[in-house]
Amino acid sequence: MNLKSIRKNYDALTMRERYSLFWKAIMRNDESETDAIISASPKLNFRIADIAKFADDILTLHLLNLIERLNYSAMFNSFIELSQTKNEQDIENVINNLLLTGYLYRIETDAWKAVGDEFGFDVEVFRERLSNEYFAVELMQSNDALMREFSFQDEGVKKIMKEKKLNPAQMKTLESQTQKYREILITSENRVT
Repeated sequence: MNLKSIRKNYDALTMRERYSLFWKAIMRNDESETDAIISASPKLNFRIADIAKFADDILTLHLLNLIERLNYSAMFNSFIELSQTKNEQDIENVINNLLLTGYLYRIETDAWKAVGDEFGFDVEVFRERLSNEYFAVELMQSNDALMREFSFQDEGVKKIMKEKKLNPAQMKTLESQTQKYREILITSENRVT
């Protein structure tokens, strides 16, 4: 079957089959096929409350922030393990990475909480609900105090960045990360109104 005959029959395919073809077209940047699949797909008409898109954007940011923090938690645990096995020459680098990972975790956690407080949603409620279902979230939370205790302060990060010849202006800070989240949510909020 050639492409023209497939396109003529998109409407005969199930939603799952169309989605599979749609996803493959997206992955190969085939705009004409994605457009053809969208055109052939049945349309849904509905009305939603004005907060629905904003709520969806907040949920997406919740999840992205959680993924970032879970990653830092896993890295932190790995660096703890590495610190037990490395020789004296390598241990300073491992400890610096451990402290940097703790710092980044703390920045992500505190920035998201600050934005949640500003916009009126409790980020801890979301985390608690997920902790009941996902062990990794509970493990991350159990490491929270340890990651906060073993983390650089801003000055330590600046020193490491200077040693590695990185631009300190690119350093992630509580203020810069909070502002990033704030701008995303303000943009989302303005898109709805």
